[in-house]
Amino acid sequence: MIRELKEAIVSFIDALLTVLFDNYKETITDSMAARQIGVTEDEVSDLVLCGLLTASTEGEIYQKSVNKYIETMLDYN
Repeated sequence: MIRELKEAIVSFIDALLTVLFDNYKETITDSMAARQIGVTEDEVSDLVLCGLLTASTEGEIYQKSVNKYIETMLDYN
């Protein structure tokens, strides 16, 4: 039982670190996000203003937010 708990904790910490440091900081340009989503760059800016996409302080879009947006749109279809 203790071994299983230890394995679960290690697995949780590993997953948390992966989410926080590996994937979240990857950014893309507005044009790349527009191509991935299938909209114009102006629409990408609107999605950022609406809070549907997340941008870095440098103005680039986080890839993870694009992936989440695409996943959400696929769920509606």
